[in-house]
Parts: sequence; structure tokens; C-alpha cells
Amino acid sequence: MSCLGIMSARKTVSSVLEYLKSGKVLGTRSPQILQSEKSILKNESTALRYKSYYPSLRKEDFISILPERILAPKADSGYMSDDTFQLVKCRDPKFFQFQDSYILLFRDNKAMRKYYESTSLSRIFKVRVKFNILPKNDGMIPVYSRYAKNLESAFQGGESYFKSIKEEQPIEDLSEQDLILLQKSVIPIEERSALIWNLPIQLKSHNIMDKFWFYDIKHCFKLYWDTQTGKTLHYVAFNDPVDCLKLKRNFHGVNFDDCPQYKLLVETLNGEC
Repeated sequence: MSCLGIMSARKTVSSVLEYLKSGKVLGTRSPQILQSEKSILKNESTALRYKSYYPSLRKEDFISILPERILAPKADSGYMSDDTFQLVKCRDPKFFQFQDSYILLFRDNKAMRKYYESTSLSRIFKVRVKFNILPKNDGMIPVYSRYAKNLESAFQGGESYFKSIKEEQPIEDLSEQDLILLQKSVIPIEERSALIWNLPIQLKSHNIMDKFWFYDIKHCFKLYWDTQTGKTLHYVAFNDPVDCLKLKRNFHGVNFDDCPQYKLLVETLNGEC
């Protein structure tokens, strides 16, 4: 190769390197973003927030976006064991509605940082993930604690639930690790709980249980009703989580008594489809 050719090759390589350093390459992050993330990650937070309108994401969906799982779906996730993080679905503490957010609670800051950095280019349902690092004392813990307390009361019965709502006693200050334990205790109740929109407003609890007699319903009651529009929201507790899921699958989107005015919307609190 001539001297002119060598110089030209060096110039090309140099130009490519400079372009790579600029961060203007599809699929890469700029040095400015990386620097910003480093400053954020200096705090001791152990929680990430993920916003999504889809209410049925599971823990496995968030594990599957790790690079090693994308390349080999059945591969071991290395540092990511079952207790590395817990997935919390953000719900309204009074009516238990999904609030379009998930919280990933990690066992420590190191695991959270590792996950955050590893999944920065991953996608869930073809959408690039964007996690927000939650600072300490962001207000999420008291809200979830109130949700857990009210849900436990609802599972006991309507009288217990409305008493819990009226009390509104201050929730004790919990650490994020305490919240993980609380979340684990709520899972069995969520598996046995469902919300049903649009049942006829005149129906009593015993009417609903008679109508759905073939499901093992523990009890049910109205959470919300509007006499002007006829809209209702019922909480339904089941003895068996299998029946809870069956009712959702059999009646979600169905017109109650074949009346289009009463198109049922059914949601299980554990998010199963």
C-alpha cells in the first residue's frame, strides 16, 4: 500500500472513532446521558419505577429483558436470583385500581444499579424501557402500606373495609425491605381478589353470589356506585384463586344478562389474564 493509501486509511479510522465518541450512533447512549446517570446512581435508592398502561406484566417480563436472557432465554441470569427484586403493582389504596406504574424493589443498591445499567437498551413489547430511580422517601411506601391495609380489610368483609377507610390512621414508617415483606404477604390476597365494573346498581351482594354460584366466592360488595350514571365497581373475594381467574376469563367483556348497558370489565388484582 502506498503512503497516500495508508494516510487515507488512518484518516478514515480516526474519523470513525471520533464519530463513535460523539454518541450519535443508533442503539448507543451518549456520554452526557451516561454521566447524568452516574450522578443519579450515587444515591442509595433500591427501587425503580416503570410506567406502563398494561396491567398484566409479571416479574418474569422484567427478568427476560436482561441481555443474557435475550440472547439465551433459558440461560441462568447470573446475579439475578428470585429474591434479587420484588415486583409491586401500584394501585389506588381506596378502590384498588391499577395506576399505570410498577415498582421494582431490589435487595440492595448494587443489584439495582446492575439491573438499571444492564437493561438500558432493552425492550418490553417492542417499547424501549425507561426506568426512573426512586429517591428515598418519595412517598410510595405510605401509599402502598395503605393499599395493603385496606385490601386485607376488604378480604375480611365489607364492614371491615369501610371501617378501615374511615379510620385513615397514620401508617407506620417502613423501610423498603419491610415493604418487600408486606408485598409478599399481600400476594395470596391479590390472587383471590377481583374487581368488576358495571354490574347493575340494584343488585345486592347475595344476588351476585347467587348469579355466580358456580364460583367459590367468599363475599362481595360495592366499592363505588353512581346513581346518576348507574356505574358500579364491586370487590369480589374468592376462597380459591383458580375460581378468581376463571371468572375473569369467562366474564370479562361479557354483557351481563345480555344487556349491552352492563358490559362487564373484570380485573384480577394479581394481574393474571
